[in-house]
Amino acid sequence: MPNSQSGQILSLSALLDQTMDARTKGFPKHSAPLRVRDIGSMQWNLLRGELSLPVALIRQSALQQNIDWMRHFAELRGVQICPHGKTTMCPQLFELQLRAGAWGLTAATTTHLEVYLQHGVRRVLFANQLVAESDMDFVISRLQSCPELDFYCLVDSLANIEKLARRVAVSGLDRPLQLLLEIGMPGGRCGVRTQEQAMTLARAIKAASPQLALRGIEAFEGIVDLFSQAGRDKVQDQLQRVLGTASTCQNEGLFAPGNVLLTAGGSACFDEVVAAFKAHALVGEVEVVIRSGCYVVHDHGFYSRLTSHLADTFSKDGILGKGLQPALEVWAWVQSLPEPGLAIVSMGKRDAGSDISLPELQWHFRPGIDAAPQRPAGTFQTVAMNDQHLYLKMPEHADISVGDMLGFGISHPCTTFDKWQLLHCVDDEYTVVSALKTCF
Repeated sequence: MPNSQSGQILSLSALLDQTMDARTKGFPKHSAPLRVRDIGSMQWNLLRGELSLPVALIRQSALQQNIDWMRHFAELRGVQICPHGKTTMCPQLFELQLRAGAWGLTAATTTHLEVYLQHGVRRVLFANQLVAESDMDFVISRLQSCPELDFYCLVDSLANIEKLARRVAVSGLDRPLQLLLEIGMPGGRCGVRTQEQAMTLARAIKAASPQLALRGIEAFEGIVDLFSQAGRDKVQDQLQRVLGTASTCQNEGLFAPGNVLLTAGGSACFDEVVAAFKAHALVGEVEVVIRSGCYVVHDHGFYSRLTSHLADTFSKDGILGKGLQPALEVWAWVQSLPEPGLAIVSMGKRDAGSDISLPELQWHFRPGIDAAPQRPAGTFQTVAMNDQHLYLKMPEHADISVGDMLGFGISHPCTTFDKWQLLHCVDDEYTVVSALKTCF
């Protein structure tokens, strides 16, 4: 297999030919139905009132900055980026990431995998266990029908290894199923808790079947409180167990032929993962693969706070000094001012994620008055959300009126993207330059 899927053009024609109409959230009610590929030619502008609110927007300049930033980061650090596609489930963005050098795409479900395959992705790191026999058989069938598919999945139990060996044996698969051994942390999610447990599984993979190939070690570190030193210490302990397990596996000859993969790195502390893994003492070819997905649009909350140090840390590296930029915004109307100091806004949990923190007001625009969006003056705080309404606390004498437009930033873009079939990519004047179709 090639070292990356970098530069590949995906199969997007069917996606771009899908027709959107007024039944699609964010699509203008005044417009006739349009194919996804034709929406950008309409040059709709948010500030002229030509979009239906609430609407999700991606600022093109920030999007491109983030893609370029991660490409440069990976090149400078000598690592691969395998973005988690579940963040956006947008094949148009997948293509941008792959053309910018991504090694492949990360998936979490077989539904993700099928979407990727239908659009031409040919390297997939499945950052999960295949547990159901139906999912195992599905993956095996795709490996049989798609010889160029380079697929990796995780294991963390003897029961899973034994079941995989049985399913592969009866399938007639003519190449090994590539496995990554998952290292977890106490109190965390999946993955073995100790290096001793890990070695028991690694030896079991070798003994179970020649159709199972141990290709590397995997971890996910983003399950702890990364704002605390105790949480960061847990991450470092986990990463060292990854390296210790990999070293012992290599000494015992348990890895299958090919590069040894060391992979971790969510969207919050991928730089620490890279620093730890690049200090490995393994021999031969080692591929360090990070899996951040949220970097592509970043956010105004959780990830912005966790990665704020990157701009200073990498300022000597030129473009890296600018850092990742929030690209995703959700805009809505001021719907009601029912009492002093409170605005009700026409967006809610159906429109923006609230799993980590609530949306944060970034922009205020008064149609017919303002030439451009303004930063709000004073303290504004989202205090609650219903399905379709947002409660915004504000100064009692704030210059906010019913019918004003408000732009919000979000935390954790994964749980905002999945609320939209269609997002609009806009330039810095909020003119739509393209439409992005998701596949949730």
